[in-house]
Amino acid sequence: MLAGTPAGAFAVDEFDESEDTEKTEVIATSSMEEIANEVDPIDGSEEIPSDYAYKSLILDESYADEIQAYGAEEAYYYDGTYLLKYGTEEDAQAAHDALAEEYGEDAVIPNIPLSISDTKRTYGWGTDYMNMDVEQTRVSGGAPVTVAVVDTGIAKSHSVFAGREIVDAYDFVRGKEGSAVDDNGHGTAVCGIIAESTPNNVKIMPIKALDARGYCDTFTALAAIEYAQENGADIVNLSFGGYASNRYEMDCANDLFRVFTPLLICASGNESLDMDKIEVNEFPAELDNTVSVGSFNIEGERSDFSNYGTNLDFAAPGDEIAIADYKGGYVLGSGTSFSSPYVAAAAALIKAENPGLEKEDIISDLQRESIDMGNNGKDPYYGIGCPKFDPAEYTGEKFDINEKPLIITNLNNKVYTGQAITFTPRIITRGRLLKKGEDYTVNFSNNVNAGTASMTIEGINDFEGNKTVSFKITKAANTISAAGKTAKVKKSKVKKKKQTLAISKLATISRAQGAVTYTKLGGSGKLSINGTTGKVTVKKKTKKGTYRMHVRITASGNGNYEAASRYVTLTVKVK
Repeated sequence: MLAGTPAGAFAVDEFDESEDTEKTEVIATSSMEEIANEVDPIDGSEEIPSDYAYKSLILDESYADEIQAYGAEEAYYYDGTYLLKYGTEEDAQAAHDALAEEYGEDAVIPNIPLSISDTKRTYGWGTDYMNMDVEQTRVSGGAPVTVAVVDTGIAKSHSVFAGREIVDAYDFVRGKEGSAVDDNGHGTAVCGIIAESTPNNVKIMPIKALDARGYCDTFTALAAIEYAQENGADIVNLSFGGYASNRYEMDCANDLFRVFTPLLICASGNESLDMDKIEVNEFPAELDNTVSVGSFNIEGERSDFSNYGTNLDFAAPGDEIAIADYKGGYVLGSGTSFSSPYVAAAAALIKAENPGLEKEDIISDLQRESIDMGNNGKDPYYGIGCPKFDPAEYTGEKFDINEKPLIITNLNNKVYTGQAITFTPRIITRGRLLKKGEDYTVNFSNNVNAGTASMTIEGINDFEGNKTVSFKITKAANTISAAGKTAKVKKSKVKKKKQTLAISKLATISRAQGAVTYTKLGGSGKLSINGTTGKVTVKKKTKKGTYRMHVRITASGNGNYEAASRYVTLTVKVK
């Protein structure tokens, strides 16, 4: 039950408890989507919105049996979660502080805005490599085709699905029709590859069979494929797999899969295993009624993770692919999971142009469209090869280097060295790996010290235009070195007055970057150390003997070096 704030339960300056004495009625809903539809859109603005721009909070019921509304105008409940709506951003923020105080920081979060990192449509290089960017314009407006994706679901709000018809979604994890909300991200990435590689007459049927961890059981997978078949899917993508215990289990699985009529296209797996070995029983990629797809990289080399064997049917791009992130924007991903949907998309293009084709005919057309890779003919690493449609006729015009976003894969992990940081960027666009000196030149700026540097790529020959991108140069590790030494003091001098020793007599310190400070961590009370100068004082009237002090020596670092510490023992002998 959701109740109003009890008198005196909690108070914040922005909160008027006198206006919050009535209970807020909770509206139970049947889906997360219903709740999402109740969230008011953000007012149009180019500024970055605040965390409270949606004027709503998300509260987990597991933290309390009875929660306080703290001024919520409306409250919705679904599957253990409350959405609390407020009139203003200020009200939402004040309520958040009150709820966090009441139930803990982990119980409540603002319904924060998520945004796409780049407003341009981003393509994984496989779409262009297989010339599907050209082919989809040829079949746009053709026959409708439905591709089912049995996976972790879909984030339908992602820009890659704009204008795309999402049909007959189903969630087998929660038993919900009409919804397949992605709580993992894998399904959104797979669906995104199909969306970017096909026109809008190709419909996507997301079926959530795998949970947030990316797991499902065999029966659920079978039920999901059956659902796809019953709802008219022409092609089903299965970017998951496991291993049967023996060949008898594989024979049983073959019998179960033999009844399915859609074209089933699966990932070969990412364990770099030889599927021809008797102990390897990859399911479902090795089944008779499935099409198995392996992965290769932009250089055309088999990805080192890709499973292989005589049952491999095709290969497709699967290394360093720009994939749709279910939280918005794009990230790089690798795996046969992303090779499989490229072939599924190619099959959908063939079906859209020739709607009367049965699945065996589609497979034959895929084989005819494939370029041979590896050894001549079908081989265990590439199968029959990679489907690649006829390219558009080249007009002689140069490609604008900004026409499609560049994928630059080696911008990270630059560390200050004291010298200018230069490197050859690894750039992928239009389905090809660009070559320095043939496709572009590169110039750097602000690339000596730690901080933000920039790199300008200028197109040449087939390319024109330029693009400037930034990258980070991180601070170098501080290489401070320190070792304790032993200093000697005469008893006759200590008897008269305290003695002060320079740190150089008690420690060797080198390569310290930035200001050096000294902290006593323990040891004899007869010794003390100045935190700034490092000078060590021996107390007056200290008797003969050996005295030790444990000290942390810290170099603060500077604009180019991190802070670092060393622990030493300083020793004074009074003789």
